[in-house]
Amino acid sequence: AHYLYRTRGLNLDAYAAQLIQAAQNEADPLVASPLVLALAKVKTPSVQTFLLSLAAGQKDERVRGSAIRSLQAPSTPERSAVLALLGDQSHQVAAAVTAYINRHTALFTVEELVAAVAECNNELVRASVYQNLLSQDQSQVDEVRQAYESAQEPYAKAAYLRALAIVP
Repeated sequence: AHYLYRTRGLNLDAYAAQLIQAAQNEADPLVASPLVLALAKVKTPSVQTFLLSLAAGQKDERVRGSAIRSLQAPSTPERSAVLALLGDQSHQVAAAVTAYINRHTALFTVEELVAAVAECNNELVRASVYQNLLSQDQSQVDEVRQAYESAQEPYAKAAYLRALAIVP
């Protein structure tokens, strides 16, 4: 599984069905996670659908995070499904969603990002979404300043400052 995930230039399109089956049937998350990450090398709609269902329905947070990391550029329904995962109880999954948003910021609308802020359970994740939001639209700057002032944790304050650094 690690070989498939780490080898550069490996075309796995012909093995999509086998990889999906292996990822579905693997009970050990330490094996399932790299299998799911290897699916990032497969560029078919069926794999994207599988990754979305895995991200939403898998019980192990490591596998859910790997599914989000493996997703390609999103279509509109996929964006909504991924943004809903910002409310996941696992910080690792929510952080994977923010990394996904970072990779595809231009594809998300301001309205989607504003709604996404409300989904966030974690201040660090919320600050990261705000950073993406402020890169597109600076009308939320007062909310970010207020969040910065009310934040209690130093890491959260630093994350809000990083978001505010975008604003001239």
